[in-house]
Amino acid sequence: MLHRAAFAQRHSRALAQRTFFGFGKADAPPPVSLEGKVCWVVGGVDVVGQHVVRGLLDAGASVIVNTRSTTRLEALVEGLGRPERLTPIKGSLLPGRAEATVDRVMEMSGNRLDHVVAHAGVRYWAGRGACDETRTLAGDHLFSLSDEEFAQKAVQVPALHFSAARLLMPRVANDADASYTFVLGDAVDGARSALGGINSRACAGLACACRHELKGVACKINQLNLSVPGAFADAAAEDAFLRDLGAATAGVAARASGDQALVEDVAGAAGIARVKAAYPAAAGLLDAGDADEALRA
Repeated sequence: MLHRAAFAQRHSRALAQRTFFGFGKADAPPPVSLEGKVCWVVGGVDVVGQHVVRGLLDAGASVIVNTRSTTRLEALVEGLGRPERLTPIKGSLLPGRAEATVDRVMEMSGNRLDHVVAHAGVRYWAGRGACDETRTLAGDHLFSLSDEEFAQKAVQVPALHFSAARLLMPRVANDADASYTFVLGDAVDGARSALGGINSRACAGLACACRHELKGVACKINQLNLSVPGAFADAAAEDAFLRDLGAATAGVAARASGDQALVEDVAGAAGIARVKAAYPAAAGLLDAGDADEALRA
């Protein structure tokens, strides 16, 4: 059974004892911590989702992640070493189902939510049908669709993210320490199916619209646009890249300064390294624990 205490600050560490110079160059900004913060990851629990969750956990956050598949939740928990600050929820954020999922989680958390990270179509370089969020769109040929089918499938992914933003943004919008961060893959031609590309561009449009719609709110609204020139040499290189993406995402989500709206175009490993250095997050706070009771049947 999930207790509200699971969302509280659990691992009090003497971060203040870590001097500024202990984290790298003297001109680098000091790392920020997500200890005691509650983060919700929207967008899937496969390869990219696992690395985003890892980055947030490693920065000290308590992390909520949802999906409709118990098997995928169990794989995520096992893959991360069963961290006790991870709360996997079986539930959907698709339109028509999101309200029940959000209400249930907010009741469990005592209505505490500090940060949201929404990722969509990031791993496009893996090929058509392999990207976490667009594999269901890979088999459709554009002009084989009826008008009605196109109207539904053209917004399949952004509809989920709109549903999540509509329900979760109001819960963080009035907090200057809070953030809503979009992590989006490039809509490069040829790397996705036609519908995958349309959905990817629509997600970028949604993120832009949210920034404009919510000008003047207290929370920070971030957008990382990710592109990967060329292919990775091997699986280890991709894994290292995605680990850095998770760390950079945590740093951007936790940033304490700068404009209310942040948009970063991130190209390849060099781009990730730049963002990670510009917005460093405290690291090494990922803990292992028994997450069995948090799994929802």
